[in-house]
Amino acid sequence: MGMFDKLFGDKSSIDRVVGGTDQEQRRVRKQAEKFFKDQEFDELVGREIPKTREDIEMLELIAAEIDLLREKYGLPSYRVPPENVHLMMPDDPFMRAPGEFKPAMQAMFLKADTSRAAMMHIAFHEMVHFKSFQSLQPDGEKTSLRRVGLSAELAEGDIVAFGALNEAVTEELTIRFMRKMADHPFIKPEREAKERLYAKWGKPDRPDFFRAKQVRGPKGEVEYILQGFGYPKERQALNALIDKLMEKTPERFRDREEIFEMFAGGAFNGHLLELARLIEDAFGQGSFRKIAEFGHDRDKLLEFVESL
Repeated sequence: MGMFDKLFGDKSSIDRVVGGTDQEQRRVRKQAEKFFKDQEFDELVGREIPKTREDIEMLELIAAEIDLLREKYGLPSYRVPPENVHLMMPDDPFMRAPGEFKPAMQAMFLKADTSRAAMMHIAFHEMVHFKSFQSLQPDGEKTSLRRVGLSAELAEGDIVAFGALNEAVTEELTIRFMRKMADHPFIKPEREAKERLYAKWGKPDRPDFFRAKQVRGPKGEVEYILQGFGYPKERQALNALIDKLMEKTPERFRDREEIFEMFAGGAFNGHLLELARLIEDAFGQGSFRKIAEFGHDRDKLLEFVESL
């Protein structure tokens, strides 16, 4: 199964099944297609929060924006039904993070939040994962994840190659979306509350706060704290890498955004060869694999990139 399945029918978000026998690959494909169409999971019975009309409107808006990205990178659009997005209580033990995409279940999970801006932020990030390049692999009677976006499971261990960079690219795309939507009714009130705090206390050094979160103080009084975008160190490493590539190959690119587009395009279409050649030409043989092997270790990744 490949990208043409997404063009001619909403079967699943899986682009490729690798490894195993033909029979095992068919099993994996059919299971993914079944889950994409049927989101009835026993472990979720009685635990989901029903989506409101506004929730569905938000999800459709996000999906449409990400389809524009897919088309930009030469891919067809396809619809992720709202039923494939599950809202959960913030304290539900099923949720390990504010949001999570599970390829094997063809489902996305979000913690319910009273903040529309916060939910848009997390939903867009996870929907990028949902609509980015994916491959699965048969693993006996089970199914293993092989790739999501730039990230890939390495055969020699538990390292997820390019894990930190994949999250950085995904969050950078989310930042661009949130800025584009700054005056949308879903976001505008909280953005304006943030700007009122800036006017009162001065703009902080960190520039990537996107909303003011209302909380209760120790005596029940209303207070506001600023909430920013995620994966700051991963994004720092990505942006440092882009800057280094721009320095090494200034004749190849008009600006650094053009290099970022190579990373984002690879996350959606799965094509990493051009990116690998660029990095190897700039930093020497083996540098692409070295970056991959840092996986989710953002500190070591940043240290290595700054040493290039």
